[in-house]
Amino acid sequence: MSNKKNAISDKDTFTVEHFKIRKNSIPTTAIAVRLEAAYGSSDFQRNSIFSLAYLTVFSECIRIFDKTGICLNIEQRSNIILGIFHTPAAAEINELFTVVSKDILKVISRVNTPKIEIKAGLFMDTGTSDSVHLIDNTSSTNKTLWLGNVIERTIKICNATALQEAPSILVTYNIYDKLDKACQDKFLNSYYFFHICCFGNYQLP
Repeated sequence: MSNKKNAISDKDTFTVEHFKIRKNSIPTTAIAVRLEAAYGSSDFQRNSIFSLAYLTVFSECIRIFDKTGICLNIEQRSNIILGIFHTPAAAEINELFTVVSKDILKVISRVNTPKIEIKAGLFMDTGTSDSVHLIDNTSSTNKTLWLGNVIERTIKICNATALQEAPSILVTYNIYDKLDKACQDKFLNSYYFFHICCFGNYQLP
């Protein structure tokens, strides 16, 4: 995979009050891993066993995502683990899906035991995201925000499928279209969430 160091270059820079704002549009892929307790609450403080399972999967996701060399950001969104990757080429998207999804599902399978039962889903979308760097001239605190439809669609589908039975792997058409035919043929069904076409029921090797 390509080196993420070359992913970000200046595009627009402007200043609002004491903030300097630098925005770049970047081809990205978002991977979201949603975890829920199989029984009882998915609240981290009320369910310490689920909290342990989440932290274990999160730490493994950091290792798996970082190993790709193209991961731009890893963050928590409630019970969702979100990874953002620089993917200017279809080959990188195909490799992300075939390698990363398999490694994450192995981790989830290892964590999911009779003592720690969890439900999990993996979701992917790709497109262009805006990387917005907020630089505070009055302090040492800076922040990078990731904005755009790719992340919003991924999180939206994650939250929607939490309320119903959904495949453990779900990708948007944007991802599906960039996978090689061998991968495409392993998806058995199509789904629609908020008019977003997705593919699921992937047949693992």
